[in-house]
Amino acid sequence: RIASLADRYLRGEHENQLLERFFSEEITAKTENGSSATWDTLMRPEFHTFHKSRTFHKELSESLAVLEEIQISCPQILEDAEHWHFLDLCCGKSLTSLVLSTRCPDLTVSALDRVGPEGIPHYKEAGLCVKIPPRCP
Repeated sequence: RIASLADRYLRGEHENQLLERFFSEEITAKTENGSSATWDTLMRPEFHTFHKSRTFHKELSESLAVLEEIQISCPQILEDAEHWHFLDLCCGKSLTSLVLSTRCPDLTVSALDRVGPEGIPHYKEAGLCVKIPPRCP
């Protein structure tokens, strides 16, 4: 699903500037550098919850909007990531946390939601440092 969504954006079949820019940057990085941290991570089997999602398009768009606003209003987070802690409240499947943790590997990221562990990607198994506390009541 993710790869076919990227293909549709690259062919100009959808018009969402955030997603268009995201897929263009990720595919360009993958092509030019042989890897892209966010794209490579999204395609891993530990993140199958995103591959099955019928709402991935909407979730990714919302996550990218949040991250763009963070970059505009708090650019120091990216410059000094090891001194910041990002708390993703009501994270759902924690896509915002995933994208932020791949773009800022020195940033401490915690994701918190009422979703049970079956709905959350397998961060530990993937070697990513996103903290998932026990489910909220």
